Amino acid sequence: MYRAYFLTVCFVVLLGASLTVAADDQLDRFEAISESSHDVVMEIMIQEYSAMGADIDDLRDAIPDGDWDEAYREAGQCMLDGYADIIGRSGVNDMLDEMETVFDSLNSGSATVDSMVELSELNSIDGVSTEQQMAITRECGFVELSMQRMRESGLTDIIESQIMRGPEG
Repeated sequence: MYRAYFLTVCFVVLLGASLTVAADDQLDRFEAISESSHDVVMEIMIQEYSAMGADIDDLRDAIPDGDWDEAYREAGQCMLDGYADIIGRSGVNDMLDEMETVFDSLNSGSATVDSMVELSELNSIDGVSTEQQMAITRECGFVELSMQRMRESGLTDIIESQIMRGPEG
């Protein structure tokens, strides 16, 4: 009887440890996807705002850092947990696989807003509604962190001031 109890405890401890490793692996993957997609997304923004009259050099100079810090990791883990509550950890792995595929197919030289929209429509997360995705992102503060970095780097001010005054300045 003691042996069965001991084996059960060992199994639970090992299972818990493997789930933690899986969660850490998912967070690492999510971080890598986010950081690698940052350049693509920023280049798309630069092209779009430049076409509206903002100075391309000013925009490039104000690109915020895309590397994750502890706040991003907390928000990222929050998001993964929110998705896992809906689609399970294996569903999160599938989601990360799709995200990797989406951003592997884009590069900062050829990506456009239209190509991003098309890919996001094709690669919606199975089993998670758009409303649920928006709620998870909002509740975890991920967008707010990105917006804060854009404000701190001066990108938001450049966009607002140059777009409002137009190309002639």
